[in-house]
Amino acid sequence: MFSMNYESHLRRPAARFLSKFFSEFLQCRHLEGKRVSKQLFQFSWNVAAGASPKAPSCVSAWLTDFRKDLARIDVPTLIIQGDADRILRIDATGRRLHEAIKGSRSRREEYKGRTDAHNLDTTHEDDTEP
Repeated sequence: MFSMNYESHLRRPAARFLSKFFSEFLQCRHLEGKRVSKQLFQFSWNVAAGASPKAPSCVSAWLTDFRKDLARIDVPTLIIQGDADRILRIDATGRRLHEAIKGSRSRREEYKGRTDAHNLDTTHEDDTEP
């Protein structure tokens, strides 16, 4: 599992952090050359590298508890998350989200023998169409 103290790592040399982060985010070890091109990795890295130097200050917002807001969602909601998401584990996020949003549908993506990336809409776009 990819775990790190984002705030402290974001304050270190960005190139090293971004390379490690996107390697895990896109699951390059398993998907590079199959579903993740070098160009996709580089594009993601370039966008992040061009972010404001103040970007680390947004990390605290990731810890905001929005659970009370979920009960107010009243539109059709489809939750798509891979079983092997290494950034946000499905048991801690996707399954809980499905339980919290009334009437939501959950489409748990399973790719037998493969590891899924965090952003399935990019790495498995043909498989994630609703």
